[in-house]
Amino acid sequence: TCALPISARRKLTCYICKQRGAGACIQCHKTNCYTAFHVTCAQQAGLFMKIEAVKEPGPNGISVGVRKTAFCDVHAEPCADNSMFPDEDKKKGSKEDAREQARIKMRKARKILAQKRNAIPNVSIPVIPDQR
Repeated sequence: TCALPISARRKLTCYICKQRGAGACIQCHKTNCYTAFHVTCAQQAGLFMKIEAVKEPGPNGISVGVRKTAFCDVHAEPCADNSMFPDEDKKKGSKEDAREQARIKMRKARKILAQKRNAIPNVSIPVIPDQR
């Protein structure tokens, strides 16, 4: 995997929310797929992401590293069920059907993300009573 500097990752456009410069993006783990997306957008869209500990032998013994894997909707494992829409039919159909379902899923995720982005944040203001 190519480690892009954070400044370069901020210049990528998220294919889910279509925003650029709204945070650092990661890219699909599939070789030669450069589809970029924000981690939070990927979670919202139910994309396949996995973080696992990996033991690696080194000069000072065995060290534990972290392997991060994330795929776009085109390359996600078909058996992965990370979807935020669990009630959707899991039909076994053609690739065209799967792509259409992925497009519908992305549209739903974009709509939810836009609603969250446009919502007024709930902020609590602490109040100190006059009498203590």
